[in-house]
Amino acid sequence: MNEFSKYVKVNILPSLKEDITGKRVSSLLDDVIRRLPDEEQFKTNGAIWIYKRKEIIEFWNKNLNPGYSAPFENPRIDGHCLYNQIKNEYNIFIVPDGG
Repeated sequence: MNEFSKYVKVNILPSLKEDITGKRVSSLLDDVIRRLPDEEQFKTNGAIWIYKRKEIIEFWNKNLNPGYSAPFENPRIDGHCLYNQIKNEYNIFIVPDGG
């Protein structure tokens, strides 16, 4: 976990930190990190965002705007990865509240 924490920032919407769904997704992420400690993605600078759909769309449109609209506007899309080759960093988005 320490190696992961050096490179990756996990951002959880504050209201999800105490929500059963947010706790479950956070627990699953911790499990993946423990099981796959040598994954290349975990040794690359990046961020994981666990947000509700409405908030992640607002964040995307205000802060990222990579040239296309937030994929989460489609209620069937619950996750997305955005990689910046120039900065060699990624953002992984997880939307646990469904459509």
